[in-house]
Amino acid sequence: MGKIRQIIHMVYSEHGNYKIENNILYEKFSDEATWCMSEIFTLNSIALTLRDLDEDGITYVGDSYTYQRVE
Repeated sequence: MGKIRQIIHMVYSEHGNYKIENNILYEKFSDEATWCMSEIFTLNSIALTLRDLDEDGITYVGDSYTYQRVE
């Protein structure tokens, strides 16, 4: 879980707040009032793959997306 927090901190810390519970990423950007949820599918040293969840926390919204590390 430490690696997840490190990568997610790099992506989100400048733009809002985040928290992780199990394999769910909760994110709240500075201009939003509610938390958004995404399921974490893949995490390795190169990529983080997420898929957004509806407010019910079960239903997927849209396609998955990936953040890739660039050096």
